[in-house]
Amino acid sequence: MIGEESNVLCRKLLDSMLSKQQVEDIDDDRYAHVISRVNSRFAAPITPNEVVSLEFHPSAHYVAYSRSDGSLTIWKLSSSSFARSKKMFVADAMANSLSWDPKETSQFATCGTSYDLVIWNIDDKKREVTKLRTLTPGTKTRVEKCLYDPTGRWLLGLTRRALHLFDIEKDYESLSQFTFEIEDDATAVCWNNSGSHIVLGDDCGKLSVFQIEGSSNAKHVIKINAHRSAITSCSIEPWGRFLVTGSDDGTCAIWELSSMCCVLLLDELLSPVCSLDVDSTGKILAVCTADGKVHFHNINSGEMLATHSIKGSSSRPVIKFYPDKAWFILSSKQDSLERHFTPNQYDDLVSLWRAENEKVAPRKANSKKIPKKEQKDRLKVAKSDFPRGSRYNDRFS
Repeated sequence: MIGEESNVLCRKLLDSMLSKQQVEDIDDDRYAHVISRVNSRFAAPITPNEVVSLEFHPSAHYVAYSRSDGSLTIWKLSSSSFARSKKMFVADAMANSLSWDPKETSQFATCGTSYDLVIWNIDDKKREVTKLRTLTPGTKTRVEKCLYDPTGRWLLGLTRRALHLFDIEKDYESLSQFTFEIEDDATAVCWNNSGSHIVLGDDCGKLSVFQIEGSSNAKHVIKINAHRSAITSCSIEPWGRFLVTGSDDGTCAIWELSSMCCVLLLDELLSPVCSLDVDSTGKILAVCTADGKVHFHNINSGEMLATHSIKGSSSRPVIKFYPDKAWFILSSKQDSLERHFTPNQYDDLVSLWRAENEKVAPRKANSKKIPKKEQKDRLKVAKSDFPRGSRYNDRFS
């Protein structure tokens, strides 16, 4: 799928997920509050309660999100629908950032208004979320963000002027040799897909890359003037080819990881970038802007695929794709959340392509039945069908 054929399929995929028939309201405490106020003639105006962090577990078994009121909601996705999934709720978690442990399905870390990071554990049977332990970087500075690396070896704690790493294999031991001092206030951070590099964006629009060498050495690799204003978000697409950064200057840049050169600049957004994400196939880039819009682009060419406006909300929009599907969760009116999903015939770009091919060349009714062994061989994918390297590979030079 290359060129115009890919864009046509991407547009069809997005059009189906953005239609009203393929949207499910996530019935959490916020949604119940909004519905009760809307149906009452004498209710006071609904106060904002935006989503500040939204993350899927890499296995897609869980999704969790925190709000500005300090609440934390965790769903165990036992079904495709949220109506048939298990919900757990913590009223006073005060989590401004959260990250899932890739090796432990039921554990995640948060940080908020204190100097500490909190490790949480989920008990599915009791539907309880409990604090497992508390980590302190050892500085009198609030931890702004926390992030597990994709391999599950490190937990990163980000303060405004420093990076702190905890070694999970050594019982979350804080390592002083991996504490990096930063010149400007940090605003965005992400790991590369192999957990060997950390990418950091600051409030002056600069990008910094730090490399971790084994368990005893680390170094500052490169610093780039990337944007004219603060970098608000950064993400590396699933195949490890590109780094995507969004900024308050209203631009979104796509960087080739192997050279750290900017290959595309999306400068028609006309509003500060709030959040962004890339789908599991590495084809569709979603960018949320402060004017309440979501822009969907082809990450390879930068071409606009679709635009969606979020009505009835003045908060910063947020979007997150499923780790294994093209589905996504998007903020909606009055800070509620909704799930956008595909029809039953397909759930991502590849399955849509297969469905379209079957329509063009359907198998004749009297044709010879293909043996099961041959069917399995046909489903095998050759290495040449994928981008250079394997998924989640390190593309840094």
